[in-house]
Amino acid sequence: MESTAHDNPIPTYYFDNADMKQIFKVCDKTLQRWRKKEVVPYLKFGGKYYYAKPLIEAIAKERMTYLKFRAWNWDNKLNN
Repeated sequence: MESTAHDNPIPTYYFDNADMKQIFKVCDKTLQRWRKKEVVPYLKFGGKYYYAKPLIEAIAKERMTYLKFRAWNWDNKLNN
């Protein structure tokens, strides 16, 4: 059976741990703490954690400061 983009929406609608670490410049342990303290909404599927892009984008934009995230180009990085 051939797979199509409609069969697996996870890569396009969700960030995984690697994406989250790059965006927030944090380690795995920090993501684990955030999940435990319910700082970020997530779901676990097949042993991997996923984070809905619209929710994470909203959290990131709400919490970001000019100095820490000034070089991040949100429009280009998040829409890929």
